[in-house]
Amino acid sequence: MKLVKRIPLGAGLGGGSSDAVAAMSACARLWQLEASRLQESGTFQRIAEHIGADVPFFLLGGTALGTGCGTRVESLDPLPATWFLVAAPKLHISTAEAYLAFDRKVVSRSVPVTPIMPAYEPVLSGEWMGNDLSAPVASLHPEVDAARLQLKGVGGSCAQMTGSGAASFAGFDHRRAVTRASHLLRERGLWAGAYVSITSSQHRRCVFGDFPNLAPQAI
Repeated sequence: MKLVKRIPLGAGLGGGSSDAVAAMSACARLWQLEASRLQESGTFQRIAEHIGADVPFFLLGGTALGTGCGTRVESLDPLPATWFLVAAPKLHISTAEAYLAFDRKVVSRSVPVTPIMPAYEPVLSGEWMGNDLSAPVASLHPEVDAARLQLKGVGGSCAQMTGSGAASFAGFDHRRAVTRASHLLRERGLWAGAYVSITSSQHRRCVFGDFPNLAPQAI
């Protein structure tokens, strides 16, 4: 397989986990197995749980709630189509390093899981958003929080660090605004990419749908 990375490494974007799901689906197709049936039977889920904690989410996609270590995932009502800008400094952060820094701090917070499910307005405003890894990572790498603040500075809402860093994301009202902001951040030396949220069904069509002209020599 030839893997072409289009997002930064070590940025907390789940790239390795999403690549694992894409590889599972591609292998099933190349071996003439029915990927959708493997998904419905739970076979893919069991494989995904053994690969990594984030992998089951990328089987489901869309708006979801992950509990435990992330292997228990359930769909939520779809987030309204929203434009997001992801930005990252030229920095690779080890997930192990981020969690070690977290373990050195005492963090205790109760997250109101049930109320946030139907109410996305306070989520998108940032009122109910948070990442317990942000402060520990920022103490080690101040440039990570600087990138997050730059997202706010160019008009982004709910700016938060992604995963264990180094990237951050923020929401925007429309495509024109997110495009303008992405150009500004690139001019400042950050990696920046604009994306629109998708539903779980859209994600599944991408992962388990048809691969045009897919053949062994194309991988």
